[in-house]
Amino acid sequence: MASKTVEDAILQRTNHNHPNIFEKIFCEIRDTTSSNQMLIGMSLGWVSGFFALKIGRTTMMAIGGGMILLEMANANKLIKINWDRVNENFEDVKYEIKKQKESTWINEAVYFAEKYTSFSSGFLGGFLIGLGSH
Repeated sequence: MASKTVEDAILQRTNHNHPNIFEKIFCEIRDTTSSNQMLIGMSLGWVSGFFALKIGRTTMMAIGGGMILLEMANANKLIKINWDRVNENFEDVKYEIKKQKESTWINEAVYFAEKYTSFSSGFLGGFLIGLGSH
C-alpha cells in the first residue's frame, strides 16, 4: 500500500462536506484567482499581524512578570521548583510529539502555503504591514 501524501489527505478530507473550518476555507481560497488569493492573504495577514502586536504586548508582559515573580519566590524560598521533574515532563512531551506520525493541520497549512504562493506572499506582506501599523 502506497503512503499517503499530505495532498491526498487534504483531498480525501475535503470530499466529505468540509468537516474542518480550515479545510473549508482552504478549499474556497484554492478555487479563486491568483489576484483574489493575494488580496485575501494580504487582508488576513494584516488582521493577524495587527492583533498579534496588540495581544502580544499584553501576553509578553504577563508571562514575563509571572516568570520574574516565580523566580523571586523561588529565590526567597517561598516555593521550591523541582527542575528535574519539569525537565522530565518536557522530555515526555517531546517524545510524544516525535511519535505522532499522522498528518496535522500544520503540515496541511505548510503544504497549502507552498502550493499557493500568491496567497502566502500576500499573507506575509499583510502580516508585516499589520505589525508595523499601530
